[in-house]
Amino acid sequence: MSELRMARLRERMAETGTDLVVVGPSSHMVWLAGLSPHGDERPVMLFVGRDHAGILMPALNADSSRQHT
Repeated sequence: MSELRMARLRERMAETGTDLVVVGPSSHMVWLAGLSPHGDERPVMLFVGRDHAGILMPALNADSSRQHT
């Protein structure tokens, strides 16, 4: 994940009182985290909180994305 981009997002979250940002497979996920998972009927989401970030994705996609997280 881009540390600078993540830091800027968290600054904006603090300014606006936002606790959680959720991003699905899109250009936004690529820009923020450098991940480009295939979006299909299985859930794939990036959760960004004020202190932590996590990714929800099926186990079958995890191995190909692990090197980027």
